[in-house]
Amino acid sequence: EETAKKQKYKPSSSRRPPASPSSKNNLLDLIAPSASFQTYRRESSKDSDNGPSISSVEVRRRKSKPEKTHSLSSFSADDSFRTGSRTGKSHDSFLTGKSRATVADSQEGKSGHTKRSKRSHRTKESRPSHRSHRHHRHHHRSGKRRGESSKPRKSDDTIEGPMEKSIATKEWELFLHKHSTAGDEVDGGATKKMAPVPSEVRTVFTRVRGGEPLPRESVVENVVSHLTREKCREDSQEDTGGICVAILPEHGMNIKDAAEKEIDNHSISIKSNGGGVGKTTIAALVCVRGDIRTRYRHGLAWLNNEKQRHSLDYESYCKSLSEICMQLGLLPQKLKLTPFIRCPCEDDAVAKYRMVSYMKEAFANMGQLLMLHRKKHSRGEDARQVNFLIVFDGIIDESDVDWFLFRDSNDGYVLNDLLVTSNLAIRGLEHNVVVPPLNKRESIRLLLMESHLSNHTLAKNSHALGLVKKCLYHPLTIKFVGRWMNLKRVTAGGQKGVEEIIKEINSSLGEVDDSASLIDILFTVLSQASSPLVKGTHTKIVKLCFAAFVLVFCHKRGKVQVSLDIAEGLFVKVVETVSEILAKEDPLFQSHGRLATKLVPEILGALGVFNIVKHSTVSSNSGKPDSSIEIEYDLVHLFGEYLLRNDETMRSLVSEAESRWNQAYVKSYYESKRNYLWDDSSPNRMNKYALRYLPTHLILAEMLEDAEALLRNESYIRGRCSSFGWIEGIRSHVKDAEGLWASLRSSKNYADASATLLATFEQLEFMIKDEVSRNDSNSSCSNLEAGRCLHEFSLSLAKIGLWKESSRFCDSCLSLVAQNIWSSELVAALLYNSSVIHVENNKLDLAEERIEQCLNIVAKSIGLESVLYLKALNQLGCVLSDRRDFRAAEDCFGKVITALKQTTGRYGIEFGTSLYKMGRIKHRQGQLDEALICYERALDCEKKGLGPHHVFVANAIMQIADVFLRQELFEQAERNYEKCLEVLSHDGALPLRGRVILCVVNGKLLGLRNQFEEAVKKYEEALLLIREDPSPSAKMKEARTL
Repeated sequence: EETAKKQKYKPSSSRRPPASPSSKNNLLDLIAPSASFQTYRRESSKDSDNGPSISSVEVRRRKSKPEKTHSLSSFSADDSFRTGSRTGKSHDSFLTGKSRATVADSQEGKSGHTKRSKRSHRTKESRPSHRSHRHHRHHHRSGKRRGESSKPRKSDDTIEGPMEKSIATKEWELFLHKHSTAGDEVDGGATKKMAPVPSEVRTVFTRVRGGEPLPRESVVENVVSHLTREKCREDSQEDTGGICVAILPEHGMNIKDAAEKEIDNHSISIKSNGGGVGKTTIAALVCVRGDIRTRYRHGLAWLNNEKQRHSLDYESYCKSLSEICMQLGLLPQKLKLTPFIRCPCEDDAVAKYRMVSYMKEAFANMGQLLMLHRKKHSRGEDARQVNFLIVFDGIIDESDVDWFLFRDSNDGYVLNDLLVTSNLAIRGLEHNVVVPPLNKRESIRLLLMESHLSNHTLAKNSHALGLVKKCLYHPLTIKFVGRWMNLKRVTAGGQKGVEEIIKEINSSLGEVDDSASLIDILFTVLSQASSPLVKGTHTKIVKLCFAAFVLVFCHKRGKVQVSLDIAEGLFVKVVETVSEILAKEDPLFQSHGRLATKLVPEILGALGVFNIVKHSTVSSNSGKPDSSIEIEYDLVHLFGEYLLRNDETMRSLVSEAESRWNQAYVKSYYESKRNYLWDDSSPNRMNKYALRYLPTHLILAEMLEDAEALLRNESYIRGRCSSFGWIEGIRSHVKDAEGLWASLRSSKNYADASATLLATFEQLEFMIKDEVSRNDSNSSCSNLEAGRCLHEFSLSLAKIGLWKESSRFCDSCLSLVAQNIWSSELVAALLYNSSVIHVENNKLDLAEERIEQCLNIVAKSIGLESVLYLKALNQLGCVLSDRRDFRAAEDCFGKVITALKQTTGRYGIEFGTSLYKMGRIKHRQGQLDEALICYERALDCEKKGLGPHHVFVANAIMQIADVFLRQELFEQAERNYEKCLEVLSHDGALPLRGRVILCVVNGKLLGLRNQFEEAVKKYEEALLLIREDPSPSAKMKEARTL
């Protein structure tokens, strides 16, 4: 490794680095007055080698002649600062201090600014030892063999990520070698096989400046010791297998007390949401160790949960299982996952309960697949010696942990170990590893690394020690402070020394109160760093543009990559909307106008607020390589929300901004769109973003007519579906159409909004059927995909009560799907949904026909014991009950109750529903004692499955009170009506059914208390609510209420 380093950094005179272009239109004249950045780099490099920082007086004395200043975009000596990426490749990453100074000399000499040094600075990568080696390296780096074309690939999926900038392939191999040998296991002199490092781990290290994270030895060793040690057998009678380790921040201690303590290897609590303490980086450091990769040589998988904003659902769980399979070398198709079909107007809690049953089935299938994989690799040994490790980064719900501890179905033995990171205080896990703040040495090292002063003698500087102490030794805060220092050094142009800059930052942070929390400190750092002084006044343009980015692109979406062209266009338009205010208050706008927004991405990228990623594709607007912006840390996103809601200095600029700023984005996009066609075969990132999100922005901008026209634009529909697939594209289209319907309903009447929604779906139906009817190789939509798309329309229309139109789309869906796969669970589920829709449409004959077809298919293809068969039998009982055939309905419900009596824990909701329906029949027939027994048993099942405050629980209590009322047990009836109201009072946003029950129960209570006029008013309120539902079945509810 040392030999490789010496050879790599050996200088050569055969080629010089290119000169950095000079900037004619410098936008930093007010911030960087006179000195050249290259001169500053050279002198600060000498300074870092030889001793303390030089003062601004010494810098001016050393300058031989005045030199041109450079804008941010022309700083080629430091590529990470030039691009604004936290992970862009820097010359500081792999060069010594003297080499950095010489590179600066060479670049300045070539550009005519200073005399060029005689040294050459060609690294090993550009200095071949002989011809064949040169050709080998050239083709290795280009990814092509000799003789193949070296043209760039046209695919836009290839990302020239920050890793290619900060850690080249050879450096990455050296990095892995360094960390792998730390815990490498050998057997007879030969190294054992090690698991490959997941690609996400490499991505994690790209976020670190220079690619070399802080080692955090004590925490990493703690995690590794828990994972590698054998489980203690003395305390447990049987070995259940599996080790679960959680990497967490500590919670609960006052942050001020924590900061005053000595922080050498002690766990200190941070009173925050736990973000930015280095949990993900520690997990990545664990994964590259040799002992870990050897122990889990049969499989090491990493799941990134950064973009997940809610608990696991069936769809996201299936995606996670597929990712695990691919990383372990398994085929995801072997999981045999069952598609989850939503039911029309299904209650959310019931749908979630049903989804959990599907997740349990997928969980069992994954366990079986891992067991087979274990046996395959055991090679005659004990299969329990084959170990897998799954790393789940960013878990947001404690209950999600159990879904990734897969078990053997025979003995319940856990088949894998699990390492999770979380901001939650997870209880009940076997091992919790707390991440403390940094100690003083680590804090100073991180500060120097982030400020590009790796060799500077700041370790004993009292101002630097005071600065990291003010940051409460929090890694993310120190990281931003280091970036801020680097930005100040660059923009000062060499006129300020390092100590002077540290004093300025200390002075800025001195405004924070001693009792301030970590969040207060972090927000102060970000606020001060993003509002530099111009002519003695803080500019607001950078914070304004950042707040606009958060509100327009990140609000309710979490982490999303946005094209740099889109962001720059938005910033210009946002500044234009408040130009009158900025012209009076902001000095940067007064001198440069809207051109000042060109600095925003580079400043925020240099600070680490934005993560700017370069891609291999070329921007259609600028002709330069595509770049994307994303906000990596949740705390930074929270800072944007703070600017929008709580920052008083920004109040006049951000008030009522959502509509204005979404309009700004829309106008900016249409101006840059030019002649682009929506259904272009290869849209760039800017247009892909518009294909996914433009209707949402139009709705938020209150441009409803434009949104309606876009949603019915045939070219846009085809472009959306070709870019994201028909099913995902149509789901996005349905979601946008529902959002438009909600907005139109508030401005128009119900009929007009519904007509707009229906017209949009009809046009989509025409396009889908036209695509299917082509029957050629160019057709991208199959019958199955078309049927699932029509099913989405059916569910959406049922949601707003258009049952007649919903039934038509459902029938069209069945006719398409059944052409290829008539006898399947998917068709049976669609037939079940069709029956539910026809019941609501009062077409009971057709509903009975559909549910009988469903029962026949399920009986043949799945079996009589499946939950779908029992649900279908329950639905048949409901249809027969509505047709007043109570004996046949009672027979259906009785069969379901008998079948589920032994498995109420697994199918409790279905069991409770059948009991409730049976109670309704007994109630109608006057068998009140039997009805009461059914209601009470149904109530117990629904409380267990749905919780004690669900509307179904309230409904069951109301029916029990009705039975007591008919039995003239008035006190018990009144007591149960009051219980019903108490249940409903816990839900602040009741559904329509809950509001109807609330009015009816209040009316009955008033009637029991002889307040008849008030009772009639409550019944009238219930009638008005029922009439909001346009379905034919609502007429029956209205008649019952009357």
